This record gives sequence, C-alpha cells and structure tokens, in this order.
Amino acid sequence: MQIQGLGYSRIAKRLNEEGIKTLRGKEFVGARVHSILKKKRLQEERINQKSKKKISAFRFQYFPEHAP
Repeated sequence: MQIQGLGYSRIAKRLNEEGIKTLRGKEFVGARVHSILKKKRLQEERINQKSKKKISAFRFQYFPEHAP
C-alpha cells in the first residue's frame, strides 16, 4: 500500500476497514504502521548487507603434556 502512495494513516485506516487487527487484537494507527514498515526495512537491509571478510593470522599449538 505504501508503494501505491498511501501514507501511514491511510494504510492504518484501510487495514482497520478490512478488519485486520494487530497481534494484540487492537486497531492499527499510523505510528504502528510506520514502526512495522521501518522494522521490515531494517531487516531487509541486514539480510542484504554484504559482510566484510577479514583473514587474519592463525596459529595453533598443541601441548600434549596438558592433554587429559
């Protein structure tokens, strides 16, 4: 609905008209719609984020006298 150009309040109004409730069973308000869309955007950014790989020196030593 946001892609169609609707604002948060209008999206909330449409959801309420269709009888859709929040997880807690309440009606939607614009601020709640904003919060949901913001969290979704942040989640997608984290998923699509390219990780930075760093190769560092690694050294492994084995001391048999400390083995059980």
